[in-house]
Amino acid sequence: MYSFAGNRYLDKQQAIEYINKLRYTKVSIGYNVFGNKIAIGIADYNYNKVYFVYHDRFDMAELTTSFIAFIEKCKSKRIGHIPSIEERKNRMIENGLEDKISDEAIRGWQAEIDEYRNIHQEKVVL
Repeated sequence: MYSFAGNRYLDKQQAIEYINKLRYTKVSIGYNVFGNKIAIGIADYNYNKVYFVYHDRFDMAELTTSFIAFIEKCKSKRIGHIPSIEERKNRMIENGLEDKISDEAIRGWQAEIDEYRNIHQEKVVL
């Protein structure tokens, strides 16, 4: 059985039908770091609607009724200064959270630093 919408379950055939319906009625236009997708409807009944499609269950949420409405909701804060690992460690220690500093946390911080180091932000006008 496969979970759908949190309270409905699909057997294997129903899950395949759901995936096929998703595949032929929506097109992915983006994704997040967790593997969830942003998709836009292409069928008559959902044309131009934008959806958030969960990667780990057969579920999705309608975000907006049009692509323009989706774009209007997209906001980005200026990235600005990216704290170094030492700055992050010091902030954790100042806040009494030194026990939360781990090799895993440091690897995550470094991945974030690497990801944002070369980003160039530009204002987009539609």
